[in-house]
Amino acid sequence: MNKLLKKILVVATVLVVSLTAGIFSACSYGLDQEQKKKQEGYNCTVTYDANGGTYGSNSSITYALVKENSLAPAPGYVDGKTQSGVPVPTRRNYQLVNETKPANDDEKNAAAIASKSWFQAKTDDNGNIVYEGEGENKTPVLVTGTPWNFAKDRVTEDITLVAQWTKVYKFILCLTEEVVGEDGVVTVQEKEVRSYTVNPGATIADKLYDKKDNAIFRRADYIRPKITNYTFLDFYMDEALTTQMPMDLVHPGTYTQEVTVIDPETNQEVTQTVETNDVKIYVKYLKGKFDLISQNNIKPLTEKSQWYLVENVDLTSANAWTNLTSFTGTIYGNGFTMSNMTVTTLAMNVQGGGYNTHSIFGKMNGVIENITFENFTLKVDTQYGASGIIGEQRLSFFAYNFGAKGLLDNVTLKDCAIVRKADNYYTATVGVNSMWYEAPSENQATVTVMETGVTPNPTSVKIITE
Repeated sequence: MNKLLKKILVVATVLVVSLTAGIFSACSYGLDQEQKKKQEGYNCTVTYDANGGTYGSNSSITYALVKENSLAPAPGYVDGKTQSGVPVPTRRNYQLVNETKPANDDEKNAAAIASKSWFQAKTDDNGNIVYEGEGENKTPVLVTGTPWNFAKDRVTEDITLVAQWTKVYKFILCLTEEVVGEDGVVTVQEKEVRSYTVNPGATIADKLYDKKDNAIFRRADYIRPKITNYTFLDFYMDEALTTQMPMDLVHPGTYTQEVTVIDPETNQEVTQTVETNDVKIYVKYLKGKFDLISQNNIKPLTEKSQWYLVENVDLTSANAWTNLTSFTGTIYGNGFTMSNMTVTTLAMNVQGGGYNTHSIFGKMNGVIENITFENFTLKVDTQYGASGIIGEQRLSFFAYNFGAKGLLDNVTLKDCAIVRKADNYYTATVGVNSMWYEAPSENQATVTVMETGVTPNPTSVKIITE
């Protein structure tokens, strides 16, 4: 902690008091303690007027007692020992001018001291702020146009500091999540993950998407904002994700909005109409980090791959996949096609009457949905091995076994085949329906197998012996 912070802790004992509708109430100390502090020399009062904002639910003024020639506590500064301090006010649709937001909790006190949002107001003989203008144009008269410097300016008498505000207009990105409480009750919580301060009439699409060929391109892999452990897919105007965000969306400025709040007297939900400067945009997302697969972004397939296709992908020039012993990942095809891939498996010899299994995904414990695999070939070598050991070879195109979490839904195989090189020493047994050796449980697989020019046949994959 630097010397300045230590000095403030020593010389400024914060006594937070709220004044609401003329009612005096001590928040941190009782009146006896306040009087005791004044007798100890803390006889200068620094009043903090929120100037349209509030501290908590309805307080608009708070103050601190300090010794003469001391520094005034900065709003937002927190005493590390007592955890007390002058709070920062809030104001709907506004933010403090020249507001400095800390990068993290460690910099919170330093950011508070660096604040340039507070100005000394002129007061009359009774200590009341002097105003100019009327109604909405009524503003405090300031002693100077320079903000109070909490690092240098010293208090020599009772003073009043007023907050200065600027109206802000924001686009706010929100996502909703289902949260299970300790009692098992599921609630939907809304989380604000990004905000963009703009002027009325400003657009937002160029802040959310990168450009392609000098035009904003609406696709998941062109989305600019990133959040750890989430993959953003699209943007909507409603929490239910039914109305897609228009690409020409502009900020309307201040507008009215109906909100649901809890009436403190009846504890019932009531609808209120309020003014707001915030436009909420809701994010469609996947929980976790997914690879967004496109023709220009083809990833190696692994046991734990998390894929989300954004277009049809031709794998002709991609590195050959290696067959997996198991798959626990996810492939969301979104109705797109992956085509032209040969998956080669190696000859494996098993002693004692065991058997080898050959398939693309091995044991299926992952999820594959809404995709077409076209011209995929599983190439299997079942020849007699150099060791002279004979074993049974079990062949299945997709998976030889389905685990409890395995799921294939709306998957189409088009012009796919198993190509096997074999001799008379091996028994090569083709799996159930040629797609899996051990049939999946009910509802674990919905697969259609098609060949060009042939009526869809859901019972076989072409078997070719070389």
